[in-house]
Amino acid sequence: MPPGACCASPSPGCSIFPLLNLLESLSTLRPIGLEEVAGAALLDRLDHKLIVSERWLPEVLAYCHATEGEKDGGYRILEVNGQRQSRYDNVFYDSPDFDAFNDHVRGRKVRHKARIRSYGSNGQTFVEIKRKTVHGRTVKDRVVRASDAPWDAPLTAQESDFMRLHFPYADRSRAVMRSKFDRFTLVHSARGERITVDTDLVYGRPEHAIDDPEAAPMLRRVSGIAVLEIKQVRIDRQSPIYRIVDHFLGAHPPLGRPTRLSKYILGTGLMHPQLPLRTYLPVFRDIQRSLIP
Repeated sequence: MPPGACCASPSPGCSIFPLLNLLESLSTLRPIGLEEVAGAALLDRLDHKLIVSERWLPEVLAYCHATEGEKDGGYRILEVNGQRQSRYDNVFYDSPDFDAFNDHVRGRKVRHKARIRSYGSNGQTFVEIKRKTVHGRTVKDRVVRASDAPWDAPLTAQESDFMRLHFPYADRSRAVMRSKFDRFTLVHSARGERITVDTDLVYGRPEHAIDDPEAAPMLRRVSGIAVLEIKQVRIDRQSPIYRIVDHFLGAHPPLGRPTRLSKYILGTGLMHPQLPLRTYLPVFRDIQRSLIP
């Protein structure tokens, strides 16, 4: 159901929750600690990604809060050091010809993403390679970075060897883009399910820190939308999260609909408009129209 529309049937959050800010909404859920979910990292999983309006998030969280009374315990929110939303910083790698990007937009079944990611939730930084298999599964290989160096320090010899082992374009790869976003994570332990919600996406050139004031004119900010990703060992359409998403299906596309458009593809399209987006172009244009100026 689009924001502002009347509910055809009772739904948590109608009229009241859209007025609350996101932090207030996050405070309503029961917390779960990092140590409780560390054993289920879902490094081999199936993903279901949706682009949603930020205005929907209070109602989505209200629905998740309402699942607490279910016998399987419902959704809880990841809380680390008292924080329920954390910043994630990234540096993406690709070849000079953007081969990894092109594999995605050409619809190759096997494709890769390479990045350094600093996790604000636990303070750790990893070199990560994500691989989409021919069966549609997402497999993540990663190696932790030393904590005594800047999170975005150049790759070490050992990290370069790791890249060559898992990333087909490693020998020609270079840093091509930075990004940051804020994330909160919902966990349904009984279903082995995580839902990550990323907001306030910002993209920049690899040679500039996102927080560098001199970089501000060259940054591309994504405002008004969020990336909601459902991560499961196997796709479970009976998951409660699909019920609330279905309430919004009357909204203008592509909001609330499944998409293969990743944050990397979105950012690359914004930072490098000369690159062909191919089949992603219609949804990319729809997203641009959905952004808050």
